[in-house]
Amino acid sequence: MKKVAVITGATSGIGRWIAIGLLQDDYEVVIVGRSEEKVRLAQQEMKQMGGDNARVHGELANLASLDSVERLAERIRDRYPETSLLINNAGVFAATKALSEDGIEMDMAVNHVAPFLLTWRLLPLLQQQRGSRVVNVNSDSHEKATLELSDLDPTAPFHMGASYGKSKLANMATIVEFAARVSPDHATINAVHPGAVATNLGNVGGILQLAWLVMKPFLITPQQGADTPLWVVTSPHTTVALLFENGRRSHPRRLKASKQLQEVSLQRRRRLF
Repeated sequence: MKKVAVITGATSGIGRWIAIGLLQDDYEVVIVGRSEEKVRLAQQEMKQMGGDNARVHGELANLASLDSVERLAERIRDRYPETSLLINNAGVFAATKALSEDGIEMDMAVNHVAPFLLTWRLLPLLQQQRGSRVVNVNSDSHEKATLELSDLDPTAPFHMGASYGKSKLANMATIVEFAARVSPDHATINAVHPGAVATNLGNVGGILQLAWLVMKPFLITPQQGADTPLWVVTSPHTTVALLFENGRRSHPRRLKASKQLQEVSLQRRRRLF
């Protein structure tokens, strides 16, 4: 049976290695990226590593734009009706406050709103395929974060790092909400913390980027960071709304007990959609 996987942020870092691993597991992969050149180069590389024209596809999308995410979802529904796996891997770490074209703080726009919207639009398609899965690449930074409805206002104060954690916490809240609404017989929805990975996420300039470059040799590689997402995708588990780390099940305790956070996320989505 044909297996199709959609991976956002798949032109480099963890997403690149997730795509390569899925190709080796006989998936047809759809790599999503913002740069046309990077998507094309990633396609070429993966084909050289064992794929062929029918198994490696590229799609362009700006995940900071709601309209772009909507159009991406529409293309996926039209072009890849056998899609049974969605990996929301793309993410940003903003060093300074910036708003998306839709007026959403950039961390929140890319790390939370985009994967929510893409998952929401693709759920009907995913539920048509037996054993479908959604995997969100999250971060343990959500564990120390707090989130109030006022934090989602574009005029809210920005604090580098803290805003990133809030976006990841909001992302976890939607996973719990999705899992409550979708039967695991139709699709499982989980999150993974890949570990401290030497990706390009810290390339934001200034002193932070210098510190990131110093730390990089002591972090795990993107290939190692892809291990847990790939394990969740290929394992026979059928559980939902869990955070996985290093191939182990890790319950997101804060969210499991926090209905308020789920309501915050729902209120924000009602405003947007």
